[in-house]
Amino acid sequence: GIVRLYFSSALFSPFSSIYLIPLYPFFSVLAIVFSVSLFVWAWRTGSKCFPVIAAILAGIWLVPGAFSLGGVVFPWYLWPSKFLYQAVFVSVLVAIIWNQKSKLMAIARGAFVVLIATILMYQLLLSYNKGRQEMGFRASVGKYIASIAKPGDSLFLEPAGYIPYYARLKTIDEVGLTSAAVLKFKRSHPENWWIQAVKSNRPTFLVQRDHILENKTYQGATLESADADWLWENYGIVKTFTYNPNDWAASEWRRWVLRRGSHASYHLLQLREAQNVNEGE
Repeated sequence: GIVRLYFSSALFSPFSSIYLIPLYPFFSVLAIVFSVSLFVWAWRTGSKCFPVIAAILAGIWLVPGAFSLGGVVFPWYLWPSKFLYQAVFVSVLVAIIWNQKSKLMAIARGAFVVLIATILMYQLLLSYNKGRQEMGFRASVGKYIASIAKPGDSLFLEPAGYIPYYARLKTIDEVGLTSAAVLKFKRSHPENWWIQAVKSNRPTFLVQRDHILENKTYQGATLESADADWLWENYGIVKTFTYNPNDWAASEWRRWVLRRGSHASYHLLQLREAQNVNEGE
């Protein structure tokens, strides 16, 4: 819901981290105080920038709320609002502490520089970690699929992005962000849409995380016994991709960086009739 979006997400956090989750409500309250204070100041002082400030604050608060009311919110939907908030917050903070000449403000300026440097370093390491996961690990899944695929093959998966880009196959996005047909199955078969979509489309390849080993969908729904039997009768795992920092970095400190965060294995399932054709060749 909209309350959860504003108070339990990383929307107003300096960066996303499992270590900052308990502080998300605090950052949200801080954002409210800051936004109201800035709006009131611009209004009372008759600032020429008031229309711009009002528009920015509307982008920060109204856009995420509109997405929430629409019922679908992906993390990247919040990035523009998050960027606006952080840019305005830092700009105001800099203006305050740099325009004051007291000794206390001098200390504050030093602390601010150290804080920004720390955040930038963290972001650099985070970007390296994320980039390696995407360009190294996930891309390798797509490249492998491309190496064994045949003309006319298709792919069905939830982690869309690098994998289908390198697989270069017709792709059905499980989330439904780019595949309208999936949304139709979600509406017509709300309880078992996933297996119905697979049965109807019979994609050549499925890319699934560990949940598939427990006969569950990425949303956590358990397949009925008959549906699970159908899945494994028609599909088999041809390769499992496991994230291993040793594959992407030679030095120990880089491996330490790459171990941070969450990492999921990917299981590549192939339609058995397609496997038989490949084996026949």
